[in-house]
Amino acid sequence: SDPIRSVDETDLAAIEDRAIQAINDAAAATVLVTFRGRAGSSASGVIIDPSGLVLTAGHVGDQPGRRGVITLPDGREFRVRTLGQIFEGDVDLGLIQILNLDEEEDLPAVELAPEDDLQDGDWVLTLGYAAAISEARRADPAARIGRIVAVDGGEIAVDSPFDAGDSGGPIIDLDGRLVGIVSRCGHESWQNIGTGIDAIHAFLPRLES
Repeated sequence: SDPIRSVDETDLAAIEDRAIQAINDAAAATVLVTFRGRAGSSASGVIIDPSGLVLTAGHVGDQPGRRGVITLPDGREFRVRTLGQIFEGDVDLGLIQILNLDEEEDLPAVELAPEDDLQDGDWVLTLGYAAAISEARRADPAARIGRIVAVDGGEIAVDSPFDAGDSGGPIIDLDGRLVGIVSRCGHESWQNIGTGIDAIHAFLPRLES
């Protein structure tokens, strides 16, 4: 059967219940990333390890050793430093390390989905601090639902809308697991590009080192 099939009201109700739970779980780990100064900018990221590792897009951090700040939805702020950054070909990933993390600090984190886990038509959720939605710098990241329309090498295309500020935000499945990182808007309004979980697994050791 066609994976991108129509859904009835029962399907949508079940999807809504799973989406709400997944959003509630992942939103706590979705952070606002801010770099100040002349080249100041803000984007999104997601905590993937309670020890203080934040995954974002490579074009967000731009280079290793850059200093910035992340803000959690609960209002906590931490100083950070960029680690490995990759922005080439179909890979757009960056890793950030929290610097002033106390041992007692309890950080939320998302689980990575396994490799080879994505198919066209899968439902996904995009979280991030989209500029058009989060103009007042609301505490919670904006969440949008969509489906995977293509998996191509290290990239995935989804039809949930992206906007400025979403870069580096998590794309999660309905189980709340990370399946991608927002990279850029596509050529069509319904086709937006992220770096998929296979590339995340493949390049995470390089980012850490």
